[in-house]
Amino acid sequence: MEPDVMRVSDTYNMEHERRGLAVIITNTQGGVEKDGESMTDCLTQLGFEVTVYSNQTMRQMKVLMSKVAQSDHSTCDCFVCVILSDGGNDNVKATDGTVTISSLVAPFKGHICKSLAGKPKLFFIQASRGRELDHGVNVTNAFSVVGDDADDDYDEVDGESVTYKIPAGADFLLAYSTVAGYQSPRNTINGSCYINALCWVLKKYSTTMDLLRMLILVNKIVARRFQSQIDGRSTIPVKQMPSFVSMLTKDLIFTPKEEVVWVRRVMEPS
Repeated sequence: MEPDVMRVSDTYNMEHERRGLAVIITNTQGGVEKDGESMTDCLTQLGFEVTVYSNQTMRQMKVLMSKVAQSDHSTCDCFVCVILSDGGNDNVKATDGTVTISSLVAPFKGHICKSLAGKPKLFFIQASRGRELDHGVNVTNAFSVVGDDADDDYDEVDGESVTYKIPAGADFLLAYSTVAGYQSPRNTINGSCYINALCWVLKKYSTTMDLLRMLILVNKIVARRFQSQIDGRSTIPVKQMPSFVSMLTKDLIFTPKEEVVWVRRVMEPS
């Protein structure tokens, strides 16, 4: 007999009244301003209500995440947090120290933030995760011709509600500008290569392509097209490899909203 969970849609419901809240935290200089503007523009185009917070302390970041998690997201499709900072493997810098990423994510777990339970919680982090530099490696590309993918057919259950239990840590996505242990270069004029690629892909494919496929495309763009030099310390060009960890349980496609109210509020630390 077919398990009840197999009768649930394979795609997240993106037809709520609102797209959702998007929080952008900018905690460093040198390219972050451009990245903040790019992400604000991108997320508002996707229908999010964007709030930008700059120069946050450790306490302010934790309080902010708890406060946002306590908001009512029942009419929202999902939630997005963008962190533009320096950092380490599992932490990002505040103005007075470092904060673990896990502590910022924790308030949004399903048993705490119940109005986002079963909905996507997306975290995009532009920050170094160590001091290593990736100088790349030469490879020989093998070209192949791939035909059109045929989508699998799934039966939908109309007019019937299915209740099932999910893990509290389900439906999260953590997307990083680089892999653990490595630096994430920024450009003071044009912004970071990762944020530029992410915004371009989201704007172009968000309504037609699943988010994980989009992130693979971002990985491809950054890995193949980007190279730079860090502070003149090395004559060998530096490469960069973004990464992501997905606990999503369905496909995520940002279906267009018929009517969207775009909000942009810039908040300075109190």
